[in-house]
Amino acid sequence: GNPYLCGHPLPDDCTSTGSTPILPSADDENEEHGFMDMEFFYISFIVSYLSVVLCIATVLSINPHWRKAWFHFIEVHIIRF
Repeated sequence: GNPYLCGHPLPDDCTSTGSTPILPSADDENEEHGFMDMEFFYISFIVSYLSVVLCIATVLSINPHWRKAWFHFIEVHIIRF
């Protein structure tokens, strides 16, 4: 699958000056547009982000000690700036 692979165990000699194989261009419309599907990336990012935010909100609403500590932490940092 690698057109540039050559060397001892392979029949291709690395010192030959034959024509180099042509790689498909990035402008080809039939080609995938990158390493991963960006639509799937955005959807999974949004789902993950919302899951984390909802978990933090749930923990802070259930545990009053952590809620008080979190709001104290935010208040301290707001006063500094």
